[in-house]
Amino acid sequence: MKQLKEKKDFIPLIVVTVAALYFVFDTISNNNAFIYRQITGLVWLTLCAILFAIYLRAGILAFGLFLIAGWFGAITISSDDLKFSFSFNLFDLNVPLFNGHPVLLPGAILHFSISGKHYFGIGTKKYRKNFVKPGTQENIQIK
Repeated sequence: MKQLKEKKDFIPLIVVTVAALYFVFDTISNNNAFIYRQITGLVWLTLCAILFAIYLRAGILAFGLFLIAGWFGAITISSDDLKFSFSFNLFDLNVPLFNGHPVLLPGAILHFSISGKHYFGIGTKKYRKNFVKPGTQENIQIK
């Protein structure tokens, strides 16, 4: 049962990786140039996949940071300047809620709903202490 729970954490990574591979082939087939945000996103996604294989919790946290960076448009997985954004106005200020690639929004929703348990207690000393110990993939229970 525990292995099934750990395998569910891979679903968002697989979805975003498949989309990224599609956009890489699309970029190559259309003779478009890779942009720096796409290269950064692809390198970061590769590092996340490696971390997932080596140490699950570190991979999950790195993938979460990847999605947050994509959420605000700092990185992308496509060479097209394809962005989906929505925001709200607050006292004549435009406050963005999402400003990134459309594939990253469902990827983030999937990731944080499936792997959200790994973020519980992230600011505690116990979490940091257990984070560096190999084989401590369980949830951190704060009393």
